[in-house]
Amino acid sequence: METGPCRNRLLSSFVLPFALAASLASPGINAAIAASASTASVHPEYDECEAGFIAFVGSDVYQFSPALPAELGAVRLFSVLSYQRTAAMGEYGRAFWRLEIRGPLEEKSSETDGIKGPVVRLAQGVARIEADGQARVEYAWNGRDAGGKPVAPGRYEYTFHARFIPDRERSNASRYEDLKAAGVDEARTSPREVIVVDRMDAIAAKQLRTDALAGVCQK
Repeated sequence: METGPCRNRLLSSFVLPFALAASLASPGINAAIAASASTASVHPEYDECEAGFIAFVGSDVYQFSPALPAELGAVRLFSVLSYQRTAAMGEYGRAFWRLEIRGPLEEKSSETDGIKGPVVRLAQGVARIEADGQARVEYAWNGRDAGGKPVAPGRYEYTFHARFIPDRERSNASRYEDLKAAGVDEARTSPREVIVVDRMDAIAAKQLRTDALAGVCQK
């Protein structure tokens, strides 16, 4: 486990600022803003504290209602998988990721601390990390469970897990779960929450997205 200044900095940087998260989830924002999601530049003199494999997480809104139509009734959950050290060394490869959505979460108390809600939705995929040292992955969740049923209103926790394997190592892996051998690099990550509500006015839902994007444009 990381200790000292590096550990403190990493723990505070897993979650992307909400305004930046919203901008990354919006295809209309300039690519230069999206590039700032990486906290270390691609250069041999990278920041050692942030050069390891890290899964930064975010979403385009903090709450949504599945009752709304089309995109307004979904939330875009995403992760920027950053591995600056391997990019600086020219060790390109594949990052196998897995998204877990759990909930609804109970109100925090001494009795519920450390207890996670049941998994309601899983998603997974693979992305390449090359010279830029990062890959962006996302999943649009419509507020339904694996069986297609609407989930109950409440707070839900989502987490992106990822494992990296360089091209020099031959592997037949096709999923995150296939890479369990010792020595496989596991991304450091942390969970984040999104709120599912029964009802929401369409105008209010659009305003949430507009406000989030306005926040990053004003910086």
